[in-house]
Amino acid sequence: MKWILAVLSVFLAAPSHAEDVFSRTDMMMVQGKCIRLVLEGIDLTGTCDDQAASHTEAPDRVLFHFGVGDDTAISLVGTDLPNPTPDTDEIKLIRFHVSSRHGALQAGPHEADGKCTFGNPYIGKATIQCIGRSNGKDLTVLFETDGSEPVKPR
Repeated sequence: MKWILAVLSVFLAAPSHAEDVFSRTDMMMVQGKCIRLVLEGIDLTGTCDDQAASHTEAPDRVLFHFGVGDDTAISLVGTDLPNPTPDTDEIKLIRFHVSSRHGALQAGPHEADGKCTFGNPYIGKATIQCIGRSNGKDLTVLFETDGSEPVKPR
């Protein structure tokens, strides 16, 4: 789960301050199964961790984070859309970040266009599903939680 430190270094603080950041952020982690992770047409499903994290940067900015290998994090960034139901939410996907080069996928921000829909993990099993395009290629994420409550990373 070292990838969570990569998330913190990219979005929240320098790595040397990562432990302080955990107490300041609303980041929550969920357990489950990464069923599909394809970015710019590159299938990363086989390296995707069975944990995901989420936090908000502003009232309308939502981020989802996925580990791919020990030291690499993929972070999807979107802006909040109206809730389709009381227990689901949607974001307009605007970009994703790769914390460090992972195979053919370059480190850094990548523009994206699409939508993510996600359920409420506090009431049972939930799904994070994102469909879109980046660099003219497919972007697909499907992660299902195991129904356990989200926890704050340590």
